[in-house]
Amino acid sequence: MEMIENIGITPEIVQAQEALSVYKGAPRVNLVIIDNINDSCMNKTNALKYQCRTLEKYTNFNRIYYISDSITSTNSSHVVYSTYSDFYDNIVSRLPPKIEYFVFIGLNFFFLRETNVNHFINEHRSAITYVKKQIADNDTLQDIFNSIYDDFKYNFKPTENYCCVDNTLLNQYHQLLSKINHLDTYIFTFLPIINAANSYGSNCIETKIQFANLSGGYYEKFMWIQTVHGSERCPLAVTFNKLNDDTEGYIEFLDSITPHSSRLEEEIFVNVTTNVLVSNT
Repeated sequence: MEMIENIGITPEIVQAQEALSVYKGAPRVNLVIIDNINDSCMNKTNALKYQCRTLEKYTNFNRIYYISDSITSTNSSHVVYSTYSDFYDNIVSRLPPKIEYFVFIGLNFFFLRETNVNHFINEHRSAITYVKKQIADNDTLQDIFNSIYDDFKYNFKPTENYCCVDNTLLNQYHQLLSKINHLDTYIFTFLPIINAANSYGSNCIETKIQFANLSGGYYEKFMWIQTVHGSERCPLAVTFNKLNDDTEGYIEFLDSITPHSSRLEEEIFVNVTTNVLVSNT
């Protein structure tokens, strides 16, 4: 309530949204992985491999989708769409009139502990928005927000490379993607803030996801995560900013937290001939 002010949404609207989201059966939570690593980055193959390991070990999503023009899947439960529009047209727009949830993550995102539905949906069946205590300044987004809610104000930043929303939200705001004109901004900034606004701020939780800036100061974070990995102090996941080929300790860190192999890494791969492993571990 303190984070979101003057957005013109009443508790009655929130109650109506909660009533809509209640239906028989367990909620369906799907994972959507946005390929936001350049094909020229040789570490892209490693990122995909280690992400597959963490997905297989720590998660149990109903379905997993990839949005990528360079990833290939031979697993029928992990479907690849070349663009977000293809994914939306084939999946979201065709869902029956009941709520399903979609967790969006970047390719450079790794789960560190076992997940359950309570990490993504609160007791009111509202998709959880993980937030940080920084103000996100984006004039274009602010103008769009103001066109939806008069005098819209927000003073938090969504956690990086992560978003959980339901299909009604994806349908309601899909046309705004063309105005924002950047998929990462739409998925990881616009949608989490709108999700929080539509839930009157009742779904905002301080982030359980660690972020490591690969431009500097990340090595100490690697060491800390390795120390707490497997304990109750371990964060839900870790994600990074733009990946490069020569990040010191990146491969060693990922191999240390997921030393096991997985079936998925043999079924999902980068289909780019120039993208080769830099490590055989």
